[in-house]
Amino acid sequence: MLHHGAVGGAGQGRLHAGQAADARRGDDGAGHGSGPDRHRDQADCVGQRAGHQRRAVRGDRPAGEGRLRDLARPVGAGVTGGDAALTAIRAALLVHGAGGGGWEWNVWRGVFEAKGIAVAAPDLQPVAAGLAATGFDDYLQQVRDALSVMPRPRVVVGASLGGLLALHVAEAADAVVLVNPLPPAPWHSDLIVRTWPDIVPWHRQARLDGTRRALPDADEATALFAFRHWRDESGAVLRHAYAGDEIARPACPVLLVLSQVDDDVPPSIPSAMAAAWSSDVLQTVSPSHVGPLLDRHATGIAAQAVEWLNHAVQVG
Repeated sequence: MLHHGAVGGAGQGRLHAGQAADARRGDDGAGHGSGPDRHRDQADCVGQRAGHQRRAVRGDRPAGEGRLRDLARPVGAGVTGGDAALTAIRAALLVHGAGGGGWEWNVWRGVFEAKGIAVAAPDLQPVAAGLAATGFDDYLQQVRDALSVMPRPRVVVGASLGGLLALHVAEAADAVVLVNPLPPAPWHSDLIVRTWPDIVPWHRQARLDGTRRALPDADEATALFAFRHWRDESGAVLRHAYAGDEIARPACPVLLVLSQVDDDVPPSIPSAMAAAWSSDVLQTVSPSHVGPLLDRHATGIAAQAVEWLNHAVQVG
């Protein structure tokens, strides 16, 4: 998703989507990799721990862990245990954002699977001709294909660019969860305009200090792991996403998960979209675009998303 933060350009007082991504990646200042081997090992351990997390979590957390706001349905049931019978949703497709990968969902995967939900979090792949030749529809077809083979009831969860992709396949889902999504038209017009090269060098121009700034509420090991896994992105995909797609409000239940601070997709943009669509909103205290997936609040936020699904999706 554009989560990878970026340094602000000349004369600009804040980060924006493309710039944020540039800042969050980055080398360690030596122009190669992520630094000492011990740091790499530490980062790998974080990825493994997050990917295999199975402990019970609660979704009815106080404001410090993210809070449920403007939910039309009551909350509370089916959150503390791992009994699959308490979870209406059988499967979840988790769609990452620009420059990222399925690894961004390691924490959410653990929470969902602990509730008996089968999870797929694939890496979006460039076409054979290369990243520069890859278009939005190439990613979209991959998402359609992945969702089509999952059992129902099923949810599609997308973050940033992944949120826009998720909206395009909402007709094939029973619920949609959008984490700081790139918005469709007309709300796209409020995003900061940027010119994207054919290949956006988020991996090649990564900076570890930029990744730390992009994840201000994450621990050092998580920042190191993220830094090592950012990737370059197709400029054509981002140009399409920022041009604004016309998408109708999905017929299925929709939850928007918003950060308290987001310099990539300012919260006012998805908030306006949620109001227009009468969608549910989970307002979190995460201080960054990618925070709901990777910072210290991620486990509680994912648990509250499951809690919402338990009430939003009816069995039978």
